[in-house]
Amino acid sequence: PFEGAIEANVGSFMCSYNRVNGHYSCENPETLQRDLKDVLGFKGWVMSDWGATHSLSLGAGLDQEMPANTSFGAAAVRDAINAGNVSIERVDEAVSRILTPFFAVGAFDAPNPNSVQNNAATAAHTELARELAARSIVLLKNDGDVLPLAVPAAGLTVACIGNASKSPIVAGGGSGHVIPAYVSAPFDAIRDKLGIAAEECNSNATRCCSADVCLLYSDGGSDARAVATKATAAPVFGPTSSHEAADRASLKLDGDADALIAAVATYNPRTVACIVAPGAVLTPWRKTVAAATLGFMPGQQYGNALADVLFGDVAPSAKLPLTLPSEGQEPL
Repeated sequence: PFEGAIEANVGSFMCSYNRVNGHYSCENPETLQRDLKDVLGFKGWVMSDWGATHSLSLGAGLDQEMPANTSFGAAAVRDAINAGNVSIERVDEAVSRILTPFFAVGAFDAPNPNSVQNNAATAAHTELARELAARSIVLLKNDGDVLPLAVPAAGLTVACIGNASKSPIVAGGGSGHVIPAYVSAPFDAIRDKLGIAAEECNSNATRCCSADVCLLYSDGGSDARAVATKATAAPVFGPTSSHEAADRASLKLDGDADALIAAVATYNPRTVACIVAPGAVLTPWRKTVAAATLGFMPGQQYGNALADVLFGDVAPSAKLPLTLPSEGQEPL
């Protein structure tokens, strides 16, 4: 994977907290200098994970300490040069390795507003994000060929149930979070697939129709049963996420999503559980839902990507990279 990243012209690598063969990753001359730079020919720079630096390890192949200058401060570098432990050429090399990729991607071609509001995405990037998200969705189950949903179909009514259909979780927290320019919501994407104009479905709408197709919505409250029983198919949304510095409290979905999915499945035989998770989750409803999809932190195009899968524009072909615990039940 490291060789593949280098061939793709990645600009930087990050060394981690663990030891490799007795040496901390961020001061390991075998992995950073010999393997990565000398053998694999990496031309970019190596930065430390946050707080993973234990010494002024320029000579071992580390180019930048993050997030502070505990070991790489100006005085420490000057003293190391004067003592003959680090050459000025190695310092110049580290600086060159850091700056060159920024020039290569055009970061210095225009003034930097230094703002996360500066959207650098292009239409091509957005389309690629949608394609990758759709290709990454795993179809866990599809009994009775509930999917794909047929459009147009006389009298088709789709019920989106759960807050996450309008406000999806698409990324992790902490270092796993990127602030997107916008997030595609499944509710909006399904509306578009049904050919219902946006103005027919304002933010408070619970029912909107066009010709003989309708889209229903419930946040999962007391009206969920009524909404589910009126629908041809009922996608129910259950998310969970994670972040650094803490384990997930359990393998359950957030809130009462597991109970909601199980309840809707009793009201509608064409219930589709649409799950977003950073890893393994329990699926206590696995035997009762007709279909189930799983997206692993799918990104800002999740809504459009999921709709592409639900309506058959993309054939779900992703595979599980892990086993979902069965909790005493038969595997999916």
